[in-house]
Amino acid sequence: MQITGNTELLDTVLTRMENGEVLTAICRDLGTTPSTISHIADRGQAGEVFSQRYARAREIQAHSVAADVVRIADEEPDPQRARVRADARKWYAARLDPKTYGDKMQHEHRQESDPAAVDYDRLMAIAKTPPLTIEHEPSAAAVPDSQSGNKR
Repeated sequence: MQITGNTELLDTVLTRMENGEVLTAICRDLGTTPSTISHIADRGQAGEVFSQRYARAREIQAHSVAADVVRIADEEPDPQRARVRADARKWYAARLDPKTYGDKMQHEHRQESDPAAVDYDRLMAIAKTPPLTIEHEPSAAAVPDSQSGNKR
């Protein structure tokens, strides 16, 4: 396939990625490398536009790869071969779009206040509080026999 300009090259790469093709295979067909595509995309104003389109193309590519899993499960007569092919595509989809197809669940935790922050007013109020004392009278059971005068 002959590509005449850089814009056409980037459009071709993105379109083929959106159809589920792998970037290395696309580049091999076009006679280029992924680093060349990245270099072309980083030049000029194409960089920002390409980055956005590339991110979107990877999402679409992940959906396409994931859809292959269902097709393989439905059409592959050998269950072992189907499992291997499907697992490979699930793994690849998870790398393309980890938010959607990744194995790890992300738990978001937000804390309203800084745990290291000290409430100085409360701390001073506690410091000014007199210590707690417990007054009690010793009971007869607590006094040893030798002091009480009782003989056993």
